[in-house]
Amino acid sequence: MISNGPIIRDLTGYAEFYLFAGQSNSGGTSSLPLLSTTSPANSFMFENGVRLDPEHGGARVPNPGNLVPLLEIQNTGALNYGFGETWASGFAETMRDKGHKPPMIFAAGGVGGTSIDDMQEGSNAFENQMDAIAKAKETYPKLVVPAIFLSQGYNDRNKTLAAHFSALETLLESYQRRITAITGQTSKPLLVITQCGAWTKNFLTQIGTTTSEVPQAQLELAKANPYVRLAFSYYHYAPWPNDGIHFESYANRQIGESFAHYMADIARFPLPDISGQVNGNNVVLTVNNWGDLEVDTNLVTAVANHGFTLTGATINNVSVAGNQITIGFILGTPTEVGYAMEGVVDNDIGRIEGPRGNIRQADVWFNSRYDNAPVHRWLPHFRLAL
Repeated sequence: MISNGPIIRDLTGYAEFYLFAGQSNSGGTSSLPLLSTTSPANSFMFENGVRLDPEHGGARVPNPGNLVPLLEIQNTGALNYGFGETWASGFAETMRDKGHKPPMIFAAGGVGGTSIDDMQEGSNAFENQMDAIAKAKETYPKLVVPAIFLSQGYNDRNKTLAAHFSALETLLESYQRRITAITGQTSKPLLVITQCGAWTKNFLTQIGTTTSEVPQAQLELAKANPYVRLAFSYYHYAPWPNDGIHFESYANRQIGESFAHYMADIARFPLPDISGQVNGNNVVLTVNNWGDLEVDTNLVTAVANHGFTLTGATINNVSVAGNQITIGFILGTPTEVGYAMEGVVDNDIGRIEGPRGNIRQADVWFNSRYDNAPVHRWLPHFRLAL
């Protein structure tokens, strides 16, 4: 079983339901062509596909239909973007590779272009998700929802840290209360977050910003609440070139694989414990729980000062050795350090020009089962007072 799940000795009637929630990237917007063309063993979706609302647009779909074998499908999609590869197949195949045997059910129940306030309990998206869980329990009476995977934040890029923190807490409480009431499970589901890095891009009527408090709110809630996990940031992926804000198929494939590696052994992947102090003309950051660090300007395009900023001082160099980062400065007294927290309005998201940094774990996390490419864990977006 995954780390937060119950120990089940009799699998009769048992299945795990994995829910993908949030904004457009949680449902495979623009993720074409389809990469996964076969059904992973003992893995299921509903008749409409992984997306409970095929257009991922917030429609109420109270009856998701029957369970069928998981198979990525293409939907037309609003504005002709199209919807394709979700996180489901990458997750399912990786879990099977790891020997995970129980039936797994997948559903993407988010809605594109929507604030977290409009996906709370009572919204069409939220109630579609609850209906799907109840429907799955008709087939699997021992149904358990181990986790909700959340990709969200662009439409809340102007929220204060406190407001977004509170909205996430409310969403988690609603998920845990409603899901445990439906399934009867004794272990509360986790809220597993991909840290938002999409605030700079102008998109349709939305105007980007240079910085956002959303990623910091996600990080701080993960530190404060044991049921909230910040699995990884996604600034190391390249966006779909047609709009610069959605991900292509291979990225969604690897995000699914990353979630599986994370869930299969949660205890091995704590948040980095980052502390900092001013020592002469240097800010010295120590990153515990993550092993050695490396600067990488190959997988993520080089950015000024490797993504670091200082409030109150001017950076003149950044170096990395082991688990320490040394930021040299001149002209001032630093009061706060930021990492990957600033970008240029209307720049695309992701590794080429989005809010990003060049610091990752030295070790390879895993090799993608799709193309054998190495996948790393990158330092999360953060601010730290000094």
